Amino acid sequence: MPKEIFWMILPVGAIVSWAINRWLWKGMYGYGIRKPLQPEHLRWTASPKPLTGGLGMAVVWLPMMILWLINSPTLTPIQQWSLWGFLGIATLTGLIDDLYHLNPWQKLAGQFMAAVLAYYGGWGMEICDIPVLDAMGSLLLMMGLLNSLNMLDNIDGVTGMTVLALVAALALGGNLSDPWLLGILLLGGAIVGFLHLNLYPSHIFMGDAGSHLLGAAVFMMIRIRWEPASQDIQSTIVLIYGMAFIPLTDTFMVTLSRLIRKKSPFKGGKDHLTHMLVYSGIRQSALPWILGLIQFFTALLVITGQVPLHQQMGVLGLLAAGMAWMYYRTWQRRLVPNVSV
Repeated sequence: MPKEIFWMILPVGAIVSWAINRWLWKGMYGYGIRKPLQPEHLRWTASPKPLTGGLGMAVVWLPMMILWLINSPTLTPIQQWSLWGFLGIATLTGLIDDLYHLNPWQKLAGQFMAAVLAYYGGWGMEICDIPVLDAMGSLLLMMGLLNSLNMLDNIDGVTGMTVLALVAALALGGNLSDPWLLGILLLGGAIVGFLHLNLYPSHIFMGDAGSHLLGAAVFMMIRIRWEPASQDIQSTIVLIYGMAFIPLTDTFMVTLSRLIRKKSPFKGGKDHLTHMLVYSGIRQSALPWILGLIQFFTALLVITGQVPLHQQMGVLGLLAAGMAWMYYRTWQRRLVPNVSV
């Protein structure tokens, strides 16, 4: 198939996603809204909104992934169905949580089931000679990304733009084979259609269904870019961190901050990296674009392989240190939130 046809998939997918998300927004307005609304259910925005975005992206992307996986000549049947099962079970776990508000252990059980299925289907990352450690590392990475993208979904447009930036970096610099490029561009189209209704001021949220779907997709993109024959533990860690720089940095900072203050990392709050950036004066409407550009840069840095590993580590370290300094200074000064456009 000509490359020009492949690149048409993204705008076509975006149009379909926009239409489906708009229909879900109008037709299922009460979907996922907690009734009666409790104060602890409000996070950053001042009003509840339907959680239809994740469902919309899943309707656009997952059926097409089934068709592609079934016809993929490069994957075994076990690899095909285990990957789709991982994506599907992760999304279903989030969907059930949106509707019935699972407790943390129930949600972890669903994430664990999805991760185990993917690992035993051949999607683990084996980077050492100790099978137990490889299995534990793969499962922790999969479940960690599901939770990391879930935690990042706290301000309009940030999570969708971050993953879209990774899609763009991988499509442009990843030298993917045609089948994988097709799947990545379809995902990008699904996100673009959703972002039309999720950028500030948003009309819909993605909910846990969306954050779990995108978390599973981020792992899939890391896994298809990982080259087991040429990457050791150090280069693998750099690849993972670079491709998921924004969500992993946010998760680390907010978790460490809460543990220091003896608070649970699993409860929501307005102490994420994204919140600190807004407190420091960045407009909420600009925040997704800024974080998206940073994610695009870090992903392209580690994906292309044009920069030596020690320089990749240095750049990522400097970026992380700068964000940590900004987080600490903003928290220390206790700046009053400023959420103007």
